[in-house]
Amino acid sequence: MDKLAKPLQSLLKKCGLEKQLEKRRYLQLWPTVVGRQVAAYTRPVNISRQKMTVEVNDSTWLYHLTLLKHKIITDFNTFAGAKILQEIKFINADFKSGWQQQPEKTKQGTFFAEKPETGRVQLEKEEEQELEKIIQQAPEFLQARLQKIFKNYYLQQKGKEIEGARACERCRRLTFTLQAGFCELCWHDYESWSAVLQNFFQQTPWGKYCEIHSKHPLLDKKMFALYKKRLIDSSAQQITACLTENRPRDSRQKESLKGLVQNHILLVTAKEPPYIKQEDIFKALKNFPGLYQLLYSCI
Repeated sequence: MDKLAKPLQSLLKKCGLEKQLEKRRYLQLWPTVVGRQVAAYTRPVNISRQKMTVEVNDSTWLYHLTLLKHKIITDFNTFAGAKILQEIKFINADFKSGWQQQPEKTKQGTFFAEKPETGRVQLEKEEEQELEKIIQQAPEFLQARLQKIFKNYYLQQKGKEIEGARACERCRRLTFTLQAGFCELCWHDYESWSAVLQNFFQQTPWGKYCEIHSKHPLLDKKMFALYKKRLIDSSAQQITACLTENRPRDSRQKESLKGLVQNHILLVTAKEPPYIKQEDIFKALKNFPGLYQLLYSCI
């Protein structure tokens, strides 16, 4: 085999096929990098000048994959063992091609291929008018195409809503399988950022989005806000549990509670300790009657 390898490689090079086969090998890495769920809705088409073109047969997946683009590039280069990609371009697949996907089973539930049930669900007059306004903003040669795509998407979303689907907290996409308030893709994104955000808030509970964004430009503001909201809700629950189950009586118990409260104040006010005023503390603790007097009346 080794004796044949070099002559074969030389022949391929002379015929101009070496690069084509190399690109094909890299394209075949796509399902391994992104996983079966994403691969079921996507198809890599070409790699040229470190830019991959990928067809996506669903507009919602197109949105999510665009958000995850930089992570996918990093993962792809890791699997390839070289810097193959610098850019990925996601494009809508031809919906007339008949490219349909079968339902894909996951641990969280079943995700169905997007297929509008137009016989059962119809748009109201106001919804049709809203759709028309959106379409008119696009170039004229694209309007007919976009109207079909957008209408199908509207019908899919409306059908899901009727059947009891709920909206993802981040992208607002309707789905039957939410994980902690997120759809599958947003939950994956949330988990990938959790360690970074946890470390950031541990060091600077008062930290703002602009501060972490300068170090992590791929982190979107919505994800930051949702993570912070969960931290605030969690700290509020801890304070409530402490007050309800074992109301502090001695100084040690009060100091323990005060630590929870101070962290909560820093999160809510988004101010560094030297800049927090008495009225800031009072506003941050407005949902805990009597707590301000309990902890701060003896300062």
